Amino acid sequence: ERLLASGLPAATPVVVATRVSRADQSMQAGTLTDLAAGTIAFDRAQPVLIGIGGAFASAAKITSSALATDAPAAAHLA
Repeated sequence: ERLLASGLPAATPVVVATRVSRADQSMQAGTLTDLAAGTIAFDRAQPVLIGIGGAFASAAKITSSALATDAPAAAHLA
């Protein structure tokens, strides 16, 4: 919410990765609006990395594609 209030565009890409490098790793993608609204749900008790900005746009597309095909996101990077 603070980033939106500071003027960052609502459509700014966001990637949320939890439990990175573990067998149960999870990645979700969306926009800054999704993150602020809580649409991107993640377990706050787990280690979390949140990437915000244009640099994560391609990662967001890969993650969305992986979710649609039920394949690991890393498979789409090869």
